[in-house]
Amino acid sequence: MRRNREVMAGWASFGSRAILRRVTARGVFLVIGIAVGVGCIGQLPGDGMEHGGNTGTAGTSGAAGRAGATGRGGAPGPGGTTGTAGSVGQPSCESTVFKGAACAPSDQQLCYKTCGPDKLGVKSETCAGGVYAEMSGCAFDPISDYSCYRIPSTASLSCPSGFTPEAGSACFLPPCMLCNNNGGLPGGTYSDPAGAPLLGYCTCSAADGKWTCASDTAWPCPLGRGCGGIGGIGGVGGTTGAAGTSGRAGTGGGIAGAGGAAGAGGAIVGGPSCTGLLTAAGMEPTKGGACVATDPPLCYKTCGPEKAGVKSETCTGGVYAEMSGCAFDPSKNYSCYALPTTANTACPAGITPLASSTCTADPCEVCNSTGGLPGGGYMDSAGASRVGYCVCQAPNSAGTRVWSCASDTAWPCPAGVGCVGSGGAGGGAGASAGTGGAGGAGGAGGAGGAGGAGGSFGDPPCLGTVAKGVACLPTDQQLCYKTCGPEKTGIKSETCVGGIYAEMSGCSFDPTTDFSCYKIPSNINRACGAGVVPMASTECSVLHCTLCNSTGGLPGGHFVDATGAEKVGYCTCQEPNASGLRTWSCASDTQWPCPAGLGC
Repeated sequence: MRRNREVMAGWASFGSRAILRRVTARGVFLVIGIAVGVGCIGQLPGDGMEHGGNTGTAGTSGAAGRAGATGRGGAPGPGGTTGTAGSVGQPSCESTVFKGAACAPSDQQLCYKTCGPDKLGVKSETCAGGVYAEMSGCAFDPISDYSCYRIPSTASLSCPSGFTPEAGSACFLPPCMLCNNNGGLPGGTYSDPAGAPLLGYCTCSAADGKWTCASDTAWPCPLGRGCGGIGGIGGVGGTTGAAGTSGRAGTGGGIAGAGGAAGAGGAIVGGPSCTGLLTAAGMEPTKGGACVATDPPLCYKTCGPEKAGVKSETCTGGVYAEMSGCAFDPSKNYSCYALPTTANTACPAGITPLASSTCTADPCEVCNSTGGLPGGGYMDSAGASRVGYCVCQAPNSAGTRVWSCASDTAWPCPAGVGCVGSGGAGGGAGASAGTGGAGGAGGAGGAGGAGGAGGSFGDPPCLGTVAKGVACLPTDQQLCYKTCGPEKTGIKSETCVGGIYAEMSGCSFDPTTDFSCYKIPSNINRACGAGVVPMASTECSVLHCTLCNSTGGLPGGHFVDATGAEKVGYCTCQEPNASGLRTWSCASDTQWPCPAGLGC
């Protein structure tokens, strides 16, 4: 804070701030990719403040469908009927709703919280398996203009060299000038109110004269309208209403399709491609590869099912950092990848799909080891088990059909356009133009008497017989928890779904617990030792609460798990055990309590 005031004192000469005009409208959401470290996509060259091509005239929004009627015990609900579109981000969450909190059928089943700079976006909280699951990233209304949050292509001279803005502190720049410790460029950081460094951006809010900041996974650009990243791509036309899904009726009505003609100019989503680019070392830009100032600073690789998405490779600190998750073009329809609410009978019974192997299922039938349900798995082309989904692609040039698979963090549904929440079976025809009212998540047959909403965080613990992928019966535990994260500070659920235990991705942490011990450093921890890569469960000697990995505790660094496999994440040296030994406790970056936890 003191540093912020010293640096910003010289900015008073900018005079009064311009008033930020915000355009809001109803429409489908723009979805920013999953997990930590999403890079920018397709920004235009220039000084970073010019707009892309002029936005074309908006098309007429299609009428949305009302939600399907409440299903009984997982039976298919009727199709949605035409109704008035609901408001973006409605209903808002009650104060008792937050990520990881217990929920019962009588609680809110789906609601939204604000996110992003100036609270312009929303993220959903969904009651799933008795616990609120929070969507990754942040969704933005695609028919609003986000040119104020456009990411510059060169470092902004308005941001003093080496300055790191702190969220919520006073600022004296005009609005719409992006800053971070890298002059507003991708890969830079800001500080949250607790002082923790986060990858992302800030701008000086016209509303209160304070820094409004958000992570790069919760920033509306480069994919939003006016960002200059998707010019030349048409607006999302009103699409045929989707069939109502089984189960609980949706709330707030449907969301109208967003019209819009193509904007002029701009780069395609995911440009430039990393394919064919070479670094000074003669290699394509790739995760963990060395890079110098003359190498491509940013490029994109394909990801997701049928290569439908992109992920960035960004040269940061002499190494290419790859974004987590996968980003998908919000102008495209992903209904082909909608998730079923009941096991998909079109999938081969008892078969776990193997990526790139031959298949015969119909196109757009989502499959995995649990018939396409969340928590099911597939095998990658190397034979390793993954949590995610597959679809059987159309015949290739040789006439062969093969499985295209992706992890649940690189799948476009349920958040993408056309996904309609969770895909539903047996619904009637939806309304005309516009995305039909989603019927809500299926009833899933009623999980006979799984634990109530009460109890301590992480109760009940799983019995020794419960494990991911193991068969389960109605008489077995229907929902239980295992520990995860550093020093077993978090939990992950195991849920009996379709006769098999499905394990949640990631790790959930008690929001009332202080996790300052696991705070991610903004500078290299010299105590870790140069060139040292910690190995889980081996002896260590650094102070407890000192984060280490291959990059001295910085994001993007690695550790080695107990089996010798390399993982992206962090380690801390535990206090002595009963034998007096101190060993590394490690976890991946998707199972680390910071930067999101209390005290981080």
